[in-house]
Amino acid sequence: LLNWSSNKEFSFLNSEKYWKLIGESISWFKENQHQHFDFLFLIGLCYEKGNGFEKNLRKAIKYYVMAVIRGSEIAFDRLKYFIDTENE
Repeated sequence: LLNWSSNKEFSFLNSEKYWKLIGESISWFKENQHQHFDFLFLIGLCYEKGNGFEKNLRKAIKYYVMAVIRGSEIAFDRLKYFIDTENE
């Protein structure tokens, strides 16, 4: 399971500039969501964190599932995190 707060690969996810770009790209992501699991994962992450969308964990999980179906390993890790924390 990935540690989002300390993993250098994902430290950019905490930057204000990154989230601003994500917010500006939301409509493009939504239009192309059926094709790209990366975009599905990012939309899920936006819903999970409340960036660009109102925070909504159900919608986050929905987008993570769609990304996993299309082959996203990172979305699978996020889903596993939700499952693991719910069973604690």
